[in-house]
Amino acid sequence: MLGSVRPIIDLIVAVDTGSSDKTISTIKEFGSSAGIPSFVFERPFDNFCNSRNYALDKLHNVVAELGWLPAEVWGLIVDCDEVLQISDKFAKGQLETDLYLVAVKREEEITVRRALFKLSGGFRWESPVHEMIVWKDVAITVSGMRELFIKYETKGASWKGNLEKKFLNYVRILLEHEAEGHSDCRTLYNIGDSYMAAADCCKSKNKAREYRLAAKKYYITALNLTEIGVQEKVIISQHLAESMDFLKEEWPKTQELLLSAYSLYMQKAESLAEIIRHYMTAKKWNIAYLFSSFAYKECNGRPPALDVIGGMININLYEWELLLYYSICCYFTGRGQEAKMLRKQLMHYVLTHMDNFTIKDLILIQYNSPFYLAVRSLKRRLRHQ
Repeated sequence: MLGSVRPIIDLIVAVDTGSSDKTISTIKEFGSSAGIPSFVFERPFDNFCNSRNYALDKLHNVVAELGWLPAEVWGLIVDCDEVLQISDKFAKGQLETDLYLVAVKREEEITVRRALFKLSGGFRWESPVHEMIVWKDVAITVSGMRELFIKYETKGASWKGNLEKKFLNYVRILLEHEAEGHSDCRTLYNIGDSYMAAADCCKSKNKAREYRLAAKKYYITALNLTEIGVQEKVIISQHLAESMDFLKEEWPKTQELLLSAYSLYMQKAESLAEIIRHYMTAKKWNIAYLFSSFAYKECNGRPPALDVIGGMININLYEWELLLYYSICCYFTGRGQEAKMLRKQLMHYVLTHMDNFTIKDLILIQYNSPFYLAVRSLKRRLRHQ
């Protein structure tokens, strides 16, 4: 991480919450060799929010001691297991916005982080789980920063314990946070998401259903708040629809919710993808074709801008999955030439962007090649004879 940020930083302020490796000495040695003032502070870990606010307070103190003007200093948040990618077009001297959103990629998922901020903006971290930078000044300006990109370095699973217990502990912490008067949209959404994550890791079907019902309750409560932004409404609607689908509730209501989410932000195709996958799974190919052709024409190759992502996006969806869905639907609705053309387009993308694909991705694409689709169709016909 340190080497990746070196080209643009003038100061390092880090907080160590009890590491057992050489984190502290590594940072100090790096700063010394790079000629960058480096300060490492230690504190016991209680939660990420408090740790980040402690680091922010220390940053303010160091900047004051150096005699720097907070209005001319920007803070950048990059964790130790992340790498910063810097475009040649990035110009530190041209920063003007108070807060910049930076894309963060973890495998195929991309989220945005409030990562680059002016020190004079009065920013703080909030929420004991899934902490986020917040502010009170209505004059704060926000924009996307396309010249910086943060990539998470996968080094195996970081959590070795019981995942169900981990997410239920998140629920406990967030419920305590809510009881202290934090009944805002983000807190309610995070409670719902933690219940959903616990359900995904739970081996008991009855418990998983119980968790999903709880998640649904908190998603609905969040959606009914008067103070909720469009981006929040989109992502919460998508997650509510997901919980309803797991609970096998009436599909028309789930589809209505997904279409409502899409109508709020038509740059995001995730809700359309859920509808497409539903009809593909149900083998209702004509309906799946209608949705897949529309999604392909509107969203393929056009991921949302940073300032409209809202939650996370599956970058693969925009780069090749919509194309794959469309080609499969063409095949099963008898549009052979169209399917052939789309397959050719897909394979060209695969060959020219091989680094974007995992082995699992390539197996999925091969499994849905015309040959394998034909074999599966033949097997189905033989079974029904």
